[in-house]
This record gives sequence, C-alpha cells and structure tokens, in this order.
Amino acid sequence: MLAGEVWFDAKQKAWVFHHGRELVFDLDTGAPVSSVPFEEKLEPGYNEDPKLMLLIDQRPEDLSFFELRRVIDYYQADDNTKGIAYAVRYFGLLADTLGPLIVIGIAVPFAMSGVRVNPAVGVSKSIGLFLLYYALSNIAASLAVKQLLSPEMAAWLPNLGMAGLAVWLFTRMR
Repeated sequence: MLAGEVWFDAKQKAWVFHHGRELVFDLDTGAPVSSVPFEEKLEPGYNEDPKLMLLIDQRPEDLSFFELRRVIDYYQADDNTKGIAYAVRYFGLLADTLGPLIVIGIAVPFAMSGVRVNPAVGVSKSIGLFLLYYALSNIAASLAVKQLLSPEMAAWLPNLGMAGLAVWLFTRMR
C-alpha cells in the first residue's frame, strides 16, 4: 500500500491512509496483479507503534537513554544489525559515567609534574589525549558496526584505554 499521508488514529486504534493506492502482487511471480486507488483507507490490522517508528528515524545521538533502550529491544527481537549503532550509543552513555574519574586520574600526574613546565606543553598534551580518545571512540564504533566488536566492548574500549593510561601515569609519578 502506498499513500500520500499516513497517521495513527488513537481512538479507532488503526492507521489511516490518505490519497493512496493499494497494490496486489502475484505471490509466485511477484508481478503486479492490480493497483486500486483510494481516497482514505482505515487499516486496524497493522500493529506498528507510531512512537517507536518516530524513534527509528532519528540518529542515536539524538535519542535519550530510555529511547535508545526501546530501539535496541525492537531491533534485537528481529536480530537486526541496524540496532548496533544504537547499542553502541546506549552503552557509551553508561561508560561515560567513568569519564570524570579518568579525567582526574590523568590530571593529577600532570599537575604534579611541576610548575616549571611551559603551559603550552600541558595544552598540547591535553589536545593529544583528546585526539587519542576521539580516535579510539571512532575506531571502536566502526568495529562494532562491522560486527568485529560487541557494542558493549566498543563503548567501553575508549574509557578503558584512557583509564589504563591514567594508571600508567600514576605509576610513573614520583
């Protein structure tokens, strides 16, 4: 069925198709059998959730934590790989809670390095660490979309890498 407009009528619990055409195909050959135009048609048999359909059209970065969970559950029911980007974002939000501790863990060794160091050195180290985190994050997300890493691992990998760096910097502190 094709239509110029479609909306969900909550009162009738049905989808309303407006200015459309109902297409019928032969199941064996796939050839079109008929094409009947219509002005308005009510379809109570469709069970799609309109709120979920609106969520699926959005980028993972634009969805809230609970909306991401809902989209992930929808895609997991069909075992569909389109949900991987949403899962990476969801688990990334969980992993980001570790971020302030990582920043503190990296900042303390820099602060203890002394006051005789040129400020430009500290700024360049900060920019370098940001670029390292950004690269790790993008590489991990790409590997997850290609199904070489799980979404959970892709989300935690940049934070674990930076936490490892913080531990290494702490061990080198005098």
